[in-house]
Amino acid sequence: LINIGIKRILTSGGKATALEGSVLINKMIKKANNRLKIVVAGKVTKENLNELKNLIPADEFHGKLIV
Repeated sequence: LINIGIKRILTSGGKATALEGSVLINKMIKKANNRLKIVVAGKVTKENLNELKNLIPADEFHGKLIV
């Protein structure tokens, strides 16, 4: 993906929510090794954002209900 110019991957870790997919998201972040951004998605809201930030060391989160 990096070789074809992909800079970000939007993912819930293959689960319905980022919380449920957190294990895979963390593996993806480690594997990406700062070569591309893993953007956490999947039912991200202002209510669970801090919990997700504590669980997943990502720089970017995506959700309709964050603000």
